[in-house]
Amino acid sequence: MMLVANWSVAYDCTTQSCLTRLYNSRITRAEYYTRPLAGSSSQSRKKRFTCARCTVCHAGIVVTTTSGKRWLIHKGDNYGSSDSSSDTVITDADYMNSRWTRVRSTDIAPGRTVTVGEVLARGNPDTGYNLLIDNCLHAADKMWRFLTGRRWFC
Repeated sequence: MMLVANWSVAYDCTTQSCLTRLYNSRITRAEYYTRPLAGSSSQSRKKRFTCARCTVCHAGIVVTTTSGKRWLIHKGDNYGSSDSSSDTVITDADYMNSRWTRVRSTDIAPGRTVTVGEVLARGNPDTGYNLLIDNCLHAADKMWRFLTGRRWFC
């Protein structure tokens, strides 16, 4: 399932009301995940980079809603639909493969209300991917700083 930030594409959540409910869903937990850049199985035999702080990798934030459902929010080149200017997407975390590694996690303070849409908004959903100034690491860092007040990206 992939949901584009401007609500133009959804495979499992196909109505505006469904997307609105998702965006307004409160979250209880957030996790910072990374994976090697080689994303497809056809690239699996190529040299992979080790993902750790300050190395070359792909990054995203997994949020857990009050219902217990987990969603990956991440940015990538051409991740959005062809009719969308956004490359920041929400994907059902059940679709993540074993190459994703949790780096950090945080619980949302009981008195704080944070929604999926608020986290997504920090990932620059209204801008396209730019390797130098607006890539997955930039988006994940902005979302993480919103959630925790701390930077994670170098």
